[in-house]
Amino acid sequence: MYCVCQTQLGRLKEQMEQESEDRQSARTDEARTQEQTRRAQWQLRELEEELADVKRKEADANQRRLDMVCALHVQHSSDLSNNRHIGATW
Repeated sequence: MYCVCQTQLGRLKEQMEQESEDRQSARTDEARTQEQTRRAQWQLRELEEELADVKRKEADANQRRLDMVCALHVQHSSDLSNNRHIGATW
């Protein structure tokens, strides 16, 4: 009877040790996953900020382009007007 109890006790100790190792492994995996999630969230924030900067620069460039086109139209109209005025005085 004593040997049976000792054997059962040994098996129970092994099970406890295995479960303890499994819990520690699960905690390690969870910590690794949380760190990966934090890094991914940080990268996402960085990319979102970069995208916002690019969009701002694009909007600024588009506005400058429109301003230049308008200025060219005004200049062209002015040139046409001056040419008509010069032609009318000849």
